[in-house]
Amino acid sequence: MAPRTKVEKRENSEDGKKYSEEEFKEFYGAKAGAKWWKAAAPGAAAAPSGKACTVCGNTNHTKADCKFKDKECSSCGKTGHLAKVCRSGGAATSSTKAGGKACTVCGKDNHVKADCKLKDKECSNCGKVGHIAKVCRQGEKATGAAKPKAKAKAKAKVAKERAPRVLATEGEISVKRVARVYRGKVKDEAAALALDGLVNELRAKLVENRKEKTKGFLKVARQVCKTEWSYELTVVWRSFDDFTAYKTSDFRKEVNGEFEEKAKPFIDGAMYSGVRVYDEL
Repeated sequence: MAPRTKVEKRENSEDGKKYSEEEFKEFYGAKAGAKWWKAAAPGAAAAPSGKACTVCGNTNHTKADCKFKDKECSSCGKTGHLAKVCRSGGAATSSTKAGGKACTVCGKDNHVKADCKLKDKECSNCGKVGHIAKVCRQGEKATGAAKPKAKAKAKAKVAKERAPRVLATEGEISVKRVARVYRGKVKDEAAALALDGLVNELRAKLVENRKEKTKGFLKVARQVCKTEWSYELTVVWRSFDDFTAYKTSDFRKEVNGEFEEKAKPFIDGAMYSGVRVYDEL
């Protein structure tokens, strides 16, 4: 049986214990470990010693020279030290890992705030950086200053504002947009509210089928006179051809036809229905 090869060990000036070359490199890193190994050789100059670096814990360099000085701690989320020297003891203070408090950036509980991939995202609700709309404390409506994106959109809208249209006074009235108009008198406020519910259903169906069955549908407008209880509804289409295609389709019966039947009990007398040329000036 071949005799064992004795591994050379040298004394570490930091703790007075002896370690092999591999152990020096494992603790200090390959480059720094080699220097410490040479410094520990008999007759060699003493290795640099002093206080441990507050960034990584090693003693072979100062904080100013530490390559980790700009790294973020995976424990507390602060910049300037690593988790192994973190004074929080390895526990996150603002948010904890799975099974603890939810991340204040995204609301999930499987990671800490420092590790959240959305921590630099801008909230689409309040415009601030550091959380997403899902966990925004301002709710659905921001109460502070106007959102940066909202301001930009407002400026763009003003810049692109079109000049007012002027109606032609000669020749023929051009037909571009058209509208289906319903008009009648409702019995009372309860009847008007019931019609509003039917209008909500009508609009939802028109919007949902814009890609196919209701191509060219633009919008719905409703007017109510609470003195006379007059009720008027306008359904606007992009062009006469779009309106005609919808009017002659079977789907029209499922939407407008159903609305007209359901509206009858709430109308006092007959309900008027007609088609108009529609222009916005």
